[in-house]
Amino acid sequence: MPMTVDEICSEVKALPTNARADIVDRVMEILVTQMDPEIVHAHAATARRRRDEVRSGAVTPIPGKQGLARVREILQ
Repeated sequence: MPMTVDEICSEVKALPTNARADIVDRVMEILVTQMDPEIVHAHAATARRRRDEVRSGAVTPIPGKQGLARVREILQ
């Protein structure tokens, strides 16, 4: 019987960080192969630009919870 998503997530949480990252990479590869190549290219370009902005100090990242709280605040 196949594992449920919750079971898979529990197993993944128990893995070391580098193994979890490898799983994320592999899942993303599966998803990307099913996406429109133009959309994949646009997402990759945006990710590189944002990475470069953080590395250069042009922008300062904030924790995810703080960012989501801001988004919720704006949407209300």
